[in-house]
Amino acid sequence: MSLKIGLDIDGVLSNFTQSIINKAKEVGYGCSFPCCWVHTHKWMMSPNFGKVWSIIETDHRFWLNIIPFDNIPSFKPEVYCTSRPISSAVTYKWLDRNKMPDAPIETVPVGFHGVGELKAKALKKHKIDIFIDDNGDNVTELNKLGVKTLLFDRPWNQEYQNLDEVRIHTFEDIKKYEQ
Repeated sequence: MSLKIGLDIDGVLSNFTQSIINKAKEVGYGCSFPCCWVHTHKWMMSPNFGKVWSIIETDHRFWLNIIPFDNIPSFKPEVYCTSRPISSAVTYKWLDRNKMPDAPIETVPVGFHGVGELKAKALKKHKIDIFIDDNGDNVTELNKLGVKTLLFDRPWNQEYQNLDEVRIHTFEDIKKYEQ
């Protein structure tokens, strides 16, 4: 039996971090951001993050042009579940443009608290076996809420050493969780 897998988008498939760094440079805040995504150790990577966020929050062009990571999954996910301030239609266009496998999208409201709970509710509708996220807080919360969630390794989640047992580095690592 193959696993029903759900995927987060930003930080797992899309390099939102480098894209917001690039936008920060474009609008004059680059000096307060890391130079590159691999040097990012926290999601709120700059005291000016909120200022840049307010510029990109509803900018469909920004969301359509986020740089993808090179790790296109070789499997078709059951669902994508993301917390973005834009419509799922924009996300569908991004997925299609970047040749990601087609699957339904669950978009939950952006927020710094309760995102895991909202994702859990959305993911349980799709009866997934495993979800992949890059946010350590989401991984912790989703696992507590009964959604088996793995942490996709990124520079900004290294502080979550308590999650190393569910940390994966590639989509191939998911095979360890097949039964």
